[in-house]
Amino acid sequence: VKRVIAVGGDKVRVTKYGISVNGEMLNEAYVFIDEFGYTYDVSLSDALSDNPTFVYEEGVYYEFEVPEGEIFVLGDHRNNSADSRKFGTVSADAVLGKVLFRVYPFSEFGLVDKGEE
Repeated sequence: VKRVIAVGGDKVRVTKYGISVNGEMLNEAYVFIDEFGYTYDVSLSDALSDNPTFVYEEGVYYEFEVPEGEIFVLGDHRNNSADSRKFGTVSADAVLGKVLFRVYPFSEFGLVDKGEE
């Protein structure tokens, strides 16, 4: 399961401090932080560098525009997630469903809060 961060036409910017979409920093309270902490990896992404709008400043940031009909997805456990940072954007047609009910973590068992969508 991945979280849709941006859709076609959105401009994504990744720095080691966070992600912004269309110039607005994301409030990602849902991201799982393990004992190693977390900073965003801003090394060159081969999967995203094929995008003609891709701009990269080594160790500082990268940014790109999500192509129309595509989505940029991230896993909530950012330290251990195969997501768009590794395999690039995904066709919006590949989306199979939507999470409505959460089982784990057990402390958040139940219906997904509409504010998290």
